[in-house]
Amino acid sequence: MTAAATSDAARPTRFGLAAKLFVILILLGAVAVLITGVLGYVRARDALEQTIFNQLTATREAKAHQVESYFRSIRADLRLLAASKMVVDAMRGFREAVDELDAMPVPDEVRKRVVNWYETDYMPGVRRLLGEKTPVDEFLPVGSAPYFLQDWYIVDNPYPKDRRKLVDEPAAGGTYNKLHATTIR
Repeated sequence: MTAAATSDAARPTRFGLAAKLFVILILLGAVAVLITGVLGYVRARDALEQTIFNQLTATREAKAHQVESYFRSIRADLRLLAASKMVVDAMRGFREAVDELDAMPVPDEVRKRVVNWYETDYMPGVRRLLGEKTPVDEFLPVGSAPYFLQDWYIVDNPYPKDRRKLVDEPAAGGTYNKLHATTIR
């Protein structure tokens, strides 16, 4: 190798003005594409968020309207029932029947069955929520009528727990049970 060839190899290659302009234009184009892409992404994200927000708002308003309409319908039904002579007469009859039960003394066996039901069936769920030391006395019925009714319709009910409402007339007689049987049918 000659000295001239060695000095050319050691000298860095210089780009011409055209090559430098080409690189600058490519960098400017890449920056422009990057900025356009970021701005497009941000605008698309904001538009999508706004669309989703609008859809959720419309859904919320539709559901609110449905709930309000449902409660208006229930209120109208209740007003109709409250004005019904049959319902008014039944409520008077139930009130008299409950007063009749309240005037009777509760037999010890009925009281024991109801208290036992509270201890074995009702209080375990209550104690899971309120604590193991929750006394049963705070939940026992007050008055005679609740003891009789809970004995007839819950404790002595022949149906399983989830179907207790199927009892029309309990085995024990009485004004309340006869009224209950006629109003249920």
